[in-house]
Amino acid sequence: AEAIRQLEAIVGVRVNRQIPSRCGPRATPAIARSNLSIEPPAVRVQVMGEISALVRPDGDIESAAADWLRTGRGLPSGPQAAWAYGCRSWSRHWPQIHRVLRMLDREQLKLCGFLTSKGKVYTVGSNADRLAVPEWRPGDPWPLSWRFRLAKKPQTRWEADHKDLALCGGNPCPATGLEIPPGELDLIPPRHARTVIITEGIGDLLAVVDALVELLEGPPAHEGIAVVALPGKGWRPEWTPELRLAKTIVSMVHNQPDKRDNVADQLASELPDSLVIRWNPPERPGPGRVGDANDAHKAGMLCPALEAALAAAGGWSRG
Repeated sequence: AEAIRQLEAIVGVRVNRQIPSRCGPRATPAIARSNLSIEPPAVRVQVMGEISALVRPDGDIESAAADWLRTGRGLPSGPQAAWAYGCRSWSRHWPQIHRVLRMLDREQLKLCGFLTSKGKVYTVGSNADRLAVPEWRPGDPWPLSWRFRLAKKPQTRWEADHKDLALCGGNPCPATGLEIPPGELDLIPPRHARTVIITEGIGDLLAVVDALVELLEGPPAHEGIAVVALPGKGWRPEWTPELRLAKTIVSMVHNQPDKRDNVADQLASELPDSLVIRWNPPERPGPGRVGDANDAHKAGMLCPALEAALAAAGGWSRG
């Protein structure tokens, strides 16, 4: 109760009071791959494998995206965390990627998500101002879809409205962090975690990871904590069994009561044992309120919020 009071004392935060009471993982049937998405076309698996082979060996992300994460988002460890989650820069490899796409006919391009509704080849990945974010399905060896996050402050109304663009069609992974790139020992997926922290969007995910590294003085995975980012466009039922495998769940999401698919409300409904923290509640108007996890981190409020949330949910406590 004291941890909840501490959380609610943080400006701009509202917390649901249904605290997890179970002392172990919820019994959940094995997750069938067919529940996560329809099996993708073979050509998509092949092409995405070729693209992954081109971009994965990169030792870092491009300087524009790295600078945006460090300064624009205020995340000192943001570039390293983004790279660990599989984020890459497509623009430096676009000539090779384009050669792969030129080998495909129009139907194959459509199956792979590279043909727009107007019949043009989708080239947003060639933009150096976009950070390529992988979308993995659990169990797949490489991402079968990608999103492209604008890695700068929007300069036009179109950029402001299209900060996050995805490949056309296809079967994207439910959320960032459900699957971890092979070899990333400092990250774990929810099915191997004791505690899962849910955020909205890659920016908030990286902010939470950055704050956790500071709070825990080491990688979150060493404390059995996984961090997942939902797209924020409505709940998908296939997320529920994957996330409910964890003992405790803390959700730090935007509060948008006017939206029909408000993720905060859906989280409270689908994961009733979770601790849902709603940034920017309508009953706390004014310039001091916090819009999201990244805003809280810049204001120095995310670490204390995470510490209180983990204590309240029973996921971790200092000492």
